[in-house]
Amino acid sequence: GLDEQASRLTLERSGEQPLTLLLGKHVEHGGQVVNVLDTQATWLINSNLELPHDSLAWIDRRLTQIPLGQIRQLSLTYPNGVRVQISRSATDEKQLVVQQHPSQPPLAGEIAAHDLLGLFSQLNILGIADGADAHPMTQADLGFELLTFHEGKVTGHLRQRENQYWLKLNAVERLSAQYVRPLMNW
Repeated sequence: GLDEQASRLTLERSGEQPLTLLLGKHVEHGGQVVNVLDTQATWLINSNLELPHDSLAWIDRRLTQIPLGQIRQLSLTYPNGVRVQISRSATDEKQLVVQQHPSQPPLAGEIAAHDLLGLFSQLNILGIADGADAHPMTQADLGFELLTFHEGKVTGHLRQRENQYWLKLNAVERLSAQYVRPLMNW
């Protein structure tokens, strides 16, 4: 039957039971056979549903989408203990205040500070490491804390494995999915 030859697609629905669809063969003149699991009804839909094989194709890759003007402060802690804080006093403030401890050698000027705010405000997912992949990345390379003017907060670490950098979020507080998309149990 269809359930032996079909691709199984389960849709998680907020407040409702999951819906499992069986996507059957493509038909000659366009369209595809679809069945809801455990029902007798089968439909022929007018288009073909191409399912991606790469798990990243299923997710929205935008990790953060925080408007630059909403970021009040970005604090970075380097592995050697150096701390850099980039801040502004108001949403319309153009000039950034960069503080560093210890102060020498200076790590970030105002141009670099703007670039860092832009980077953390628009993070995108390029890959996902599962629990087994995370083992070689146990040493945090860079800790960060991002604060918004509306009391939102994102904290985490950037970790390096070979020539790749991986991000681990530790906490997302008072920020809606509009600004930070991933679930913390990823």
